Amino acid sequence: MWKMLLSVALLCLFAASALGQDQTVDCVAAQGISFNNTELFSTWYEVARNPAAASNCIEVSTKLSQDNTTLSLTVAHSATLSSNYMNVNEVASLALTNQTNGTNLVFSVNGQNQSAIFVKLLEQKKLDNGKSFLIGCGQTTPGNANTTYGFFLQNITASATADELYSLNQNASLKYSFFNATSNITSVNQSGCFRNSADRLVPAFSALMALFYMLLKAF
Repeated sequence: MWKMLLSVALLCLFAASALGQDQTVDCVAAQGISFNNTELFSTWYEVARNPAAASNCIEVSTKLSQDNTTLSLTVAHSATLSSNYMNVNEVASLALTNQTNGTNLVFSVNGQNQSAIFVKLLEQKKLDNGKSFLIGCGQTTPGNANTTYGFFLQNITASATADELYSLNQNASLKYSFFNATSNITSVNQSGCFRNSADRLVPAFSALMALFYMLLKAF
């Protein structure tokens, strides 16, 4: 009798284990959230990705266009992992709706359209210390599950600690198949990032020229 009870207990244990493993979902099947949320219209920094990102200093800026129905996205980052120079700027626009199934985005770099990618926002997490994170996923080739990646964005500043990223990754791995609980998620370097100094000098130069023009007009 005890052997039968032991066998039943083992079967239940294996069944429960299998059920737990099957509860994670892929990027396409995961329930998303809408892009149409004013809390998301801000500057976000990608702090971690699985698998690892191919560049550093990834900054995502989103703002509502003047028509109030289109979201403008600008993604700035370095060209390679060996550089912190944010010399790549990608821009895209998205018609805002309340759909939560993700969307295909076509970014433009220097006026040249890039291949479409799939992006879905999954959750917004607010920690007790006030830090706000976005959890999302995407596919570099829409429809190809082998190109799936998961990411974490942090609002306003890139100050996530290793413990915070570990906790976010562990919790996400219980729901989503593209996060791995058995390995540390790869952080995105946000230290020492810089842009072209000319970008910062343009406003000051313009103001100086305007002042010079006014002085000329005065004489």
